[in-house]
Amino acid sequence: MHLPAAVLNAAFLVALPLTGPYGGPGLATAIVVAGGLTTPSLGAGLRALWPSVLPDCDEDC
Repeated sequence: MHLPAAVLNAAFLVALPLTGPYGGPGLATAIVVAGGLTTPSLGAGLRALWPSVLPDCDEDC
C-alpha cells in the first residue's frame, strides 16, 4: 500500500517543476494537491525507529 503511494508522490513531485511556465497556476495547484493526497504515511516507520534513537531507560538511565 505504501509503495504505490510513494511512487505516485515522487512522480507528482518530479512533474511539478517540469510543467514550467506552460501549465499555469491551475496545473501547478492540481499537481500539488495530488502530491499531497498521495503522500505515504510515515508514522509506522518512525515508530519502528524510536527504539534505536532513544536509550532504554531500564538499562541506561
